[in-house]
Amino acid sequence: MEEPGPSKRKKSKKHNVWSAPQVDLLLEAWEDKISDLRGTRKNTHVYEEIRKIFTEHGYSVSGEDIKIRINNLTARYRKEKALVGPSGGSPSEWPLFDKINSILGSFRIHNAQSVMEDSIVEVVDCK
Repeated sequence: MEEPGPSKRKKSKKHNVWSAPQVDLLLEAWEDKISDLRGTRKNTHVYEEIRKIFTEHGYSVSGEDIKIRINNLTARYRKEKALVGPSGGSPSEWPLFDKINSILGSFRIHNAQSVMEDSIVEVVDCK
């Protein structure tokens, strides 16, 4: 069987592997900049500020790399939060869960139980 030509091959995505110190630096910067990231729709300037922090520490990453990593960590956090359940259930085994929970846990969007309870109260109040 013939190999597909260059135009038919899927482009493989480049996966950047981040070291533990890079992840720690990202979490620190993310926590410092969380209000800026939550405040506007266009956050390119915030990712650029975080990129500069990385450059100061000798790491070469792009603002896009930082955005993708934050989005991936947020998605993983949501998945872990769902596994833990609204009552706290069994603790997450993901080592970054507690740190990311301290960054994102207070926001309503990441607390489905609170949003559901508020919705129920609103429905009851309307009757």
